[in-house]
Amino acid sequence: MHTSPINRGGDIPSPGENHEHTRGNVAENLVDFTRAGRWDGVLPTTMGPNSMVPSAIPGVDGGRPPRTARASFARAGPARAAPGLAWRCVPGETAMSDATHHYAAALAWTGNRGQGTSHYDDYGREFRVRIQGKPELSGSADPGFRGDPSRHNPEDLLLVAISSCHMLSYLALCARHRVNVLAYSDDATATMALSPDGSGRFTAALLHPRVVVADVAQVERAIALHERAHALCFIANSCNFPIAHEAVVSAADATMAAP
Repeated sequence: MHTSPINRGGDIPSPGENHEHTRGNVAENLVDFTRAGRWDGVLPTTMGPNSMVPSAIPGVDGGRPPRTARASFARAGPARAAPGLAWRCVPGETAMSDATHHYAAALAWTGNRGQGTSHYDDYGREFRVRIQGKPELSGSADPGFRGDPSRHNPEDLLLVAISSCHMLSYLALCARHRVNVLAYSDDATATMALSPDGSGRFTAALLHPRVVVADVAQVERAIALHERAHALCFIANSCNFPIAHEAVVSAADATMAAP
């Protein structure tokens, strides 16, 4: 068992330094570290003080790599790009400053049982969401708030958004770094606290990514990329509560040999 070291310092350059970075489309390309088929093992540290990005990927300078690696980390708030910095990407791609994405969803309440909301206990919390070109989503409130337990509630969907966004950012980074991921799963949890005035908010989320890579030599690099994926995740960067990770990466041959 091996615990991957984590550099929490961020190594953020000062705004006055000379930065050799060009802007890129993070959504499509993230970061190109493999130009000309070579990767030097160093990640550019272009995120703000809240990010926890290792300055180098472990396990690339020799030594016997572990078959399984674990890492735990958390960030209290969204990462911010350091002033004057941008992403290095493949030439000719869309500049990050021009990459604005828009989303639309049509929601309709379907819980009117004949008397509307004339009585708190009598109306349904069901709703329907339609997004063009996608399957219809049926939802409700949390069962604790008189919702239908058989339907997804907004709290479920927020946690799913966090977990799936981290996964997609991570897989893209692994593909860029020539890390061959064969399997990925996550048992994510979150906590919401209610206030005396009736409001509430998420106070924490915890992801448990379990990853299987093809080659034992990729294990340490794969575990380190979880932090980078966390710093790049669009949804995590939109949240104002801590999101922690307890990641485990194993090699396929070790996984198959396990009892």
